[in-house]
Amino acid sequence: MCAAWQDPATAGYVRSVHLQPIVYVTDMAASTAWYGALLAGEPTMVSAHWTTFDCGGATLALHLTDEDLGPGGVELSLVAEAPLETTHGRCAGSTEIIKQPFGRSFTVTDPDGTVIQVNEH
Repeated sequence: MCAAWQDPATAGYVRSVHLQPIVYVTDMAASTAWYGALLAGEPTMVSAHWTTFDCGGATLALHLTDEDLGPGGVELSLVAEAPLETTHGRCAGSTEIIKQPFGRSFTVTDPDGTVIQVNEH
């Protein structure tokens, strides 16, 4: 279980992660256009393999895959705003921090079995 990070300077709790659901897509151009229309906005970052939309307090990410995952190809990802080691230390049962092509991350499983990826900011 993960706990909120307590800021010693304010002795209060602060948000320590940023919500970032990742939708796996097989056609980045079509998906970028579709989500842009749905969200009535332009992407904040665009590449051939990764596109993001600011959703006011959360980020919707599109990740290109060559696998047909069928409907529901979504991953819950959180971006640590505190140092990754701090967030990792609060999450009992998490995997080791590993280096990925996009940066460092770890995964943790919630009480219902949902796997959540936590990425470095």
